[in-house]
Amino acid sequence: MSRAGKTTLGIMTSLPYVLLGIYLVTMTFFVRETSHVQYGSLTIPVMPDVLWMLFVLLLAGLLAFGLLVWYMVHAFQNPDLNRQERISWMVLMAIASFVICPLYFYSRIWKTHDTLYMAAS
Repeated sequence: MSRAGKTTLGIMTSLPYVLLGIYLVTMTFFVRETSHVQYGSLTIPVMPDVLWMLFVLLLAGLLAFGLLVWYMVHAFQNPDLNRQERISWMVLMAIASFVICPLYFYSRIWKTHDTLYMAAS
């Protein structure tokens, strides 16, 4: 994989974390703004805030799921991994993908030296 491809994949891998951070900040402000509202007086203008938060959360979830599938396929097809490593990575990704996928990216994609770069040095 080229350096640009690795960089793009790294940005895509970190994007669910950024979106989750945006969601949490938005949720914090939403709770702070609505905490002083008395029961029964909550109006419809709150709805765009809720829809915005749901959109960000849905986008983060879909992106994380898509990356999980991509990483599992990559681990399955990675010739540098033996059978036990493939199974280990895939099981760990299925159990804790939000933590394991960035670790797999760093250790098995970012840190690998492509033959293109090895031939140039």
